[in-house]
Amino acid sequence: MFIPCFLLVVFLVTNCTSVKTKIRTKIGIIEGFTQIVLGKRINTFLGIPFAEPPVGDLRFREPVPKRPWRGTRNTQKFAKSCSQPAFFTADIPAANQGEDCLYLNAWIPQGGCKRKHTMVWIVGGGFITENTVGSDPKVIAAFTDTIVFTISYRTGPLGFLYLDHKDAPGNMGLLDQSIAIKWIHKNVKRFGGSKDKITLFGNSAGGASVHYHILSEFSRPFFQKAIIQSGAADTKFSFHSPFEALNNANAFAAQLGCNKASVEETIRCLRSLPASLVSAIQIPPLPIPPLFVRAHLPTIDKIGFISRSPRELMKQPLPKHISVLLGVVKDEVSFFMAFYVNLLKIPIGINDGVITREEYFRFLPLLVAANNATSASIAGYYLRPFLPEEPQSYLDVAIDIGSDINFKCPVTEVAQTMSTVNPGNTVYMYSFEYRALFPPVPQWFGVLHASENDFVFGAPLIDSVNYSDTDRYVSERMMKYWTTFAKTGNPNFCQDTCNDWNRYDSRDRKYLIIDSDCPQDGQGLREKQCVFLKNVLAPVTWGRNPLSNTSFVAMTLTETDAKYQGFQKISDCGDSSGLHGIRYVKDNDMNLILIYDVKGHIAGISAAVPTNLANGWPHAFLKGHPFIKSGNHHHISAYFVDPAIICVCGRSTAIYHQQGVGTDLYIQNGTDPIADSMKIPHLQSGITSTHWTKGKCFPTMGGTVRKVFQNRIYFHHLIRAPLLVQHKKRYEL
Repeated sequence: MFIPCFLLVVFLVTNCTSVKTKIRTKIGIIEGFTQIVLGKRINTFLGIPFAEPPVGDLRFREPVPKRPWRGTRNTQKFAKSCSQPAFFTADIPAANQGEDCLYLNAWIPQGGCKRKHTMVWIVGGGFITENTVGSDPKVIAAFTDTIVFTISYRTGPLGFLYLDHKDAPGNMGLLDQSIAIKWIHKNVKRFGGSKDKITLFGNSAGGASVHYHILSEFSRPFFQKAIIQSGAADTKFSFHSPFEALNNANAFAAQLGCNKASVEETIRCLRSLPASLVSAIQIPPLPIPPLFVRAHLPTIDKIGFISRSPRELMKQPLPKHISVLLGVVKDEVSFFMAFYVNLLKIPIGINDGVITREEYFRFLPLLVAANNATSASIAGYYLRPFLPEEPQSYLDVAIDIGSDINFKCPVTEVAQTMSTVNPGNTVYMYSFEYRALFPPVPQWFGVLHASENDFVFGAPLIDSVNYSDTDRYVSERMMKYWTTFAKTGNPNFCQDTCNDWNRYDSRDRKYLIIDSDCPQDGQGLREKQCVFLKNVLAPVTWGRNPLSNTSFVAMTLTETDAKYQGFQKISDCGDSSGLHGIRYVKDNDMNLILIYDVKGHIAGISAAVPTNLANGWPHAFLKGHPFIKSGNHHHISAYFVDPAIICVCGRSTAIYHQQGVGTDLYIQNGTDPIADSMKIPHLQSGITSTHWTKGKCFPTMGGTVRKVFQNRIYFHHLIRAPLLVQHKKRYEL
């Protein structure tokens, strides 16, 4: 470890100066105060404005940089936190919240080297809350001679409402962070730092934010290193497609009585409401994991901060070298499981840390948005290592599933991508597995989400009541790792008697297990589990084998769920001659059309063949019944309920819950969907007096054909399967 030690010595012997408590920034003079921390003087500046207050016509808009001011601005107390709900562990009093909240804070150690290294902390909160005031980095600043900034940003709808309009472009909260980072880059020299020595670090949504800044050309030029703690841009809690974001925004506006005729009117209505009402939690009729509430998340915005999905951006080489340190904690979702059981009033007794096998299977919907078959497959896979016995704790297994899906696998994917797409990048990975006795949480919580923050910020060094000597040892090690990485791009620090922290690369996949003793090497963090989850949760593609779990996927059964999953309405009842019901497709894929009744319940399925395919397609047989021409497509439709009720009254919720998808099968065989639909017999014996003939059961044509004829048809699961044969593609009903 000669190089890091040598560099640190150079830093310490550089000519040094003292930063005053009054600083002339590029937009005005600020005056802070000095506090003594660990016997060292720390100049502190709280409540430095970096943007104009996002109020009035600036609500929902991208941030406007702060205009210069005259005189000296007092920066000796925190500004108000951004308006937010009481959620997770955040419960900031209403008096300490407001929309005038775009401020940053700075802690600068006196003495030491002239041009210090700077770390910029981005707090987490699920993009729903943010409590910058609760993050006090004075100890890490004093202990490691590092400048630390913290920044506030808008969350929830005030920070991420997306209405596909310049006045609500989405990602306002990320843009807040971005211009704060630029402000720091532009002014850091006046605080004793260097614009070439800036590291971003953040936890959870803050970690995902750091990942976004790596991916965005808006922020990337203004920092050199990044630390991502338990977060990634490409997860269910950190990204929505524009379609999901827009549907979410429209449902949000409707719940507040602001669903107007035009987007401009909707925005004006939302701007007229109190910030506390706009930022309040909404729980949709069908809560979806992992957040369950109506969350407004980063998306592809109208400004260009995020130009493509994170998954696509991650595949592109970065134009500059950015060293990355990233990792997770051992039991990421334990707290969230307890929180959501209580929030959603789920009748599972989790507080004592013991659940039954039956409750274990009932827990899966809290952990992953998947159909019943996929959830059962995941649950079974994680129990397999314990067979023929039972696991010591079903709750621990459930925590492993949720932690892998929502945190460990996405973070590992970032490490793998950064080291392969950008092979010159330096990547270090960790798993924090040290459990302290403080704060006093149930034993089964284990090493819960964000528990490393107190150690990174040095809380045990100034609290001898709640923390032990071991806690202080771990905290000192964590602070040295983080700041040595910020200073050198390598977390290994001089005079360390423990083993080196090895780089992560795509071949060895080494990571560091941080516990109470000397950290140990790990390899391939949750690798087998992540490969399994990637396969079982991967988007389904067309396949010939009906027995393969990649050939079919359960479809959404309600119109509400279809909207949440990105389906778009293409026709309504009575819109098009010959077509029936409310029809939805996803990604303009007309091979699969879902049909809903006027109550929003599944009513049928359809497929459409373009009228202008090459090579003479469609053939003549596709131009007559049961194929109905509408626009540029020939449609074939099957209904699971009587077509006569679909556009008149639909099925009530009670009947829908009793019948599932439906109890019948009708094939539309003419332009009149009611008069021309033929009902298929329930039993094979019912076809003997009809024109139907029994065909063979071929492996690639679906074993369910025989099952349908031999048993009564009860469609309790709607399976996506191809419907037709279309120019070398096969589609079956």
